[in-house]
Amino acid sequence: MLPSQGVQQQLAALGAVELGAGDLNEVLRAIAELVTNQFGAMGAGLVLADEADGSMVIAASTIVDSNGDEVEGPVTDDNGLNQWIVETGRTVVAASPADMPFGTSRVAVRWGVRAFMAVPITLREKPMGVLHVFHRDQHDWQPDDLLFLETVARRAAVAIDNARLLQETRRARDRAEMLSRMGRALINATSYAELLETAAGVIIETLPADRVHIITIDQIVPRVLDHHIGGATEGTVGRDSYEELMTGLTGWVLREGKALLSRKGVPDERESLMLQERRRANNGGSVLVVPLRYRSQLLGTLTATRTTSEPDFEPADVELVESMANLVAVEVVKSRLHESNEAAANEVMALYQVAQALNREGGIEELMQGLSESVVSALGADRVSLYVTDVEKQRVLYSAQAGSGELPHEDEMDFDQFSGSMCGWVLRNRRSALVPHGARDPRESDAAFDHRSRAGEASMVVVPLFHSGRPLGSLCAYSADADHQFAQRDVTLAFAMGSQMSIALANALLFEETQRLAITDELTGIHNRRQLFTLGERELRAARRYGRPLAGIMFDLDYFKIINDSHGHAVGDEVLEEVVRRARKEVREVDVFGRYGGEEFGMVLPEAGLSKAIEIGERLRIVVAEEPIHTSAGPLDVTISVGVAAISSDMQNIQALLDRADAAMFAAKHKGRNIVQSG
Repeated sequence: MLPSQGVQQQLAALGAVELGAGDLNEVLRAIAELVTNQFGAMGAGLVLADEADGSMVIAASTIVDSNGDEVEGPVTDDNGLNQWIVETGRTVVAASPADMPFGTSRVAVRWGVRAFMAVPITLREKPMGVLHVFHRDQHDWQPDDLLFLETVARRAAVAIDNARLLQETRRARDRAEMLSRMGRALINATSYAELLETAAGVIIETLPADRVHIITIDQIVPRVLDHHIGGATEGTVGRDSYEELMTGLTGWVLREGKALLSRKGVPDERESLMLQERRRANNGGSVLVVPLRYRSQLLGTLTATRTTSEPDFEPADVELVESMANLVAVEVVKSRLHESNEAAANEVMALYQVAQALNREGGIEELMQGLSESVVSALGADRVSLYVTDVEKQRVLYSAQAGSGELPHEDEMDFDQFSGSMCGWVLRNRRSALVPHGARDPRESDAAFDHRSRAGEASMVVVPLFHSGRPLGSLCAYSADADHQFAQRDVTLAFAMGSQMSIALANALLFEETQRLAITDELTGIHNRRQLFTLGERELRAARRYGRPLAGIMFDLDYFKIINDSHGHAVGDEVLEEVVRRARKEVREVDVFGRYGGEEFGMVLPEAGLSKAIEIGERLRIVVAEEPIHTSAGPLDVTISVGVAAISSDMQNIQALLDRADAAMFAAKHKGRNIVQSG
């Protein structure tokens, strides 16, 4: 049975709305406007769970209150309806106030709502929020109305997830760029005063913040060494003494050695009543304080402040400023050492070389190669090995070698070999190590010692690499020349370089993982919806350019909700994984295969017309249905409904092709499921 004409028109309207990965607010607004227009309603709203505290927030709406303003913000007086829908995953259809669960809420009275529908927004069985449509008058909702609203909610879940993922990807990319910019700016500073001024300026612009206050201290003789205050409101802050600072948030960070975030408008018991009052009097809002630390030495604090009229700092800001503070701390120490003696000047040059290597273009392997080469030069080593590991999975993820010495290459070192060497020992014990030339060190395995012996029982400097307490790997430097033995100052220098490397390596790993997650569906390992559309558009352009055929397939698991309800979501995931595994057997190398959302999957088939697409769709249907899927709950019979379509001259983008295949798939559902339908 084909969808009614009204449903077809609604689905066409839904397909015409741009819900690709973009600005989250724009996506939410487009969904609310679509629902309002299609239902001729007084308004629609999307209520999402706040990711920070789980509270329900009206993220987008087309509802207008009595003042003519659109309603957004925290959800209040809803009698717990939204929370109930999110927790139970059930829909609510109210044709009149008498049908409203939990009674008529004050929100409904205030807005003049007399009828509404509400459906949960979920993705991969994870609740995200609720989609509402409202009428001012009593309204007899039809089954097609609920079907369309649920379809919009499914599309909304995918769109919201993609928009959030894009935001996270951009934040990760921006964070890496900001840290690189900070590193370059600090390197170019020619004096200690310019160093602090540059650091404050970059942080103020990056966050943004109204004021940045950098304080350095002397821990041996407790006192403030230097105050540097930058920003538009720098004149509102005095240069407090060490004793005064210890009564406030700065003192708390100095005592605890960790960062803090203080929100606006909330008394913070970590600072004295006098300082709380001064903060209010100076229009002080959110405050972020992080320690300036170099190795185990606490150098001072870095404080960023906003006024009460601005939003609070977020936890992500804390992580970014901590990374920046690490760069500042390194540069502070570099500046001090440069002013003290010639040996310290050598350390500054070595750190500079590492910083230069951080600016190399390319991936993590190119970064590691550049870092290894800079350490060879700085330490005068015969060979340097740099390792990045996954301790939990016991894998050596990446390795790099540099130097012209006779030590054999270790590119293929596995985790057991790594663990038995000094490189593994320092990582497990979180300590650096200095191994003299010719010494048999009991901390290394026989195989590791034999390796050093083959190159003349090399001297070693080995330091662990950590980031935010997480083990990353090790930096190992070798000298085969008995007249050039490493000393403790080399350990100090290697540790300083390793601290700087750790930040860059952690950011590179984060960027690689973010890129992978941005295009891959986590459960099935195939393309996610965004990548399906990206590659699909590429194939569409090629087909248009060369006049070649192109087809699309959409398929959906039949009665998948029953599987989840009867056996649980874990079994549902097993079914999805096996369906994808079977489908991959029928996918050509040139085909684009991705998860559209939930239990719905899409394919773009280059060099395939409608008949070829029908043939492939039939093979997909058979390979899924021909034998039960074995799960932890036992064998389950699973079928799919398949819709196929070919490009036509009126299709402007890949969305139009997949929408036509999607409509054909819905027709297959109405015809009884487990069939292939062309559109």
